[in-house]
Amino acid sequence: VGQFDGAGTFVAPGEMDRFVRVSASAERHAEWLRGDLAQGFSQLYLHNVHRDQERFVTDFGERVLPALAGLVPNDAPRAAA
Repeated sequence: VGQFDGAGTFVAPGEMDRFVRVSASAERHAEWLRGDLAQGFSQLYLHNVHRDQERFVTDFGERVLPALAGLVPNDAPRAAA
C-alpha cells in the first residue's frame, strides 16, 4: 500500500481522467454507463479500487443499477446469481 500511495504523488489531479472514470457521484457513474449502453455496449464491467468494496456494491446496487434498468438488451448475457 505504501508504494502505491507513494506513486500517487507523481500523478497530478485530473491526469487520469482520459484513462479512467473517477467520481464520488453515483449519478455521474449512471450517466457514463447510460452513455455506454446508448453506444451499443451490452456488457459493462465495473472495477472499484477503493478498499471499501461492500460500500461500492451497496451504492451501485441501490443507486446506479436501478438507473440503468430497461437499458440492457434482453438478449445480453447476464451474470450468474
